[in-house]
Amino acid sequence: VAKGSAIAGVLRDVIDPNTQQPLIKLWNGEMKRLGGGSDFTTFLTHLGIPSVDMWFGTQSDAKYGAYHSVYDSFDWVARQGDPGFRYHVAMSQVWGLLTLRLADAATVPYNYTMQAEALKAYLSDVQTMATKHEKSVDWSALEDAIGIFRQSAEHASVVQRLPNGQCLNKCQCNNDSLAMVERGFLIPDGLVGRKWFKHALQAPSLETGYGSDVFPAVMDSIRKRDDAQIKQSVDETAVRVKAAAVLLGAMCYADKENLGVREVYNKLGVILFIVVLAISLLFAVAYNIFGQRWQVSSSISDFGSGSSMFNNRRPAAASTGHIELQQFDVDVDFEEVGQEDDDDHNYDR
Repeated sequence: VAKGSAIAGVLRDVIDPNTQQPLIKLWNGEMKRLGGGSDFTTFLTHLGIPSVDMWFGTQSDAKYGAYHSVYDSFDWVARQGDPGFRYHVAMSQVWGLLTLRLADAATVPYNYTMQAEALKAYLSDVQTMATKHEKSVDWSALEDAIGIFRQSAEHASVVQRLPNGQCLNKCQCNNDSLAMVERGFLIPDGLVGRKWFKHALQAPSLETGYGSDVFPAVMDSIRKRDDAQIKQSVDETAVRVKAAAVLLGAMCYADKENLGVREVYNKLGVILFIVVLAISLLFAVAYNIFGQRWQVSSSISDFGSGSSMFNNRRPAAASTGHIELQQFDVDVDFEEVGQEDDDDHNYDR
């Protein structure tokens, strides 16, 4: 499972009661198909609702002998199965954290790129079965559908990684699309001979009971050695995979071209900001250099033209200023030559 997945994130935060290590360090990362052995069967294979099942086991995957027997009781669990119910607490923490994080996520963290990888593995399994039964099958429609689904999944992963600020009011739209993807895999009329099961990707196996078949419509038809039904089931499965890809592509910002335009606009915005900032700095430097000279030139012009800035004023004391202007030195002396008599008194300038 990807390191950033919702389940992996929860397992990093829950501690194993015995080793006191995060559960993520004790998990081998294996993800199995659900099959048909528990309550999730209705949700997944009939209703098309994403489902998950988790449990604690041993390294040898040994089964405890009390399962489904008269000894499978509260007393047995308290004494032998899980004294102190420590692993019950740990599993409650796993389910609780996962529920909270799924509910609070701005965009539901379903990983459909993993589903695309699984589809490739499913195709390999069913091709192996066809070879075993000496059946030549045209897989092109299903291969194309899986390729389309992969493209939609890759694009959806980009949309899911957008910052919450860019989501605006579209997060609900994205979540609705993500939640409906699994429904796209449902075959409306169900599997041939067992119509209650509708999921095109997996269903309880006719041969293994609790185990599951991948692309069950195809596998069922291969077992029957019915060439016409094999072709029909391959085509129907391909249609359902494409339907799921369409639902996945219905996410807001969904088409790749529009997202590419958004990315280009973001880059252009950054470039424009840098250009404007550089121009502003150049203007500031230019003003600092040339603006001061212009102000000095203007002041000297006022000084030499008999401006009223020096009229009717008596300097408080004699002062001397030294100004460098266009490579010329100008010495300016203000010398008091008399006492203030009236407003019309003149001063040497």
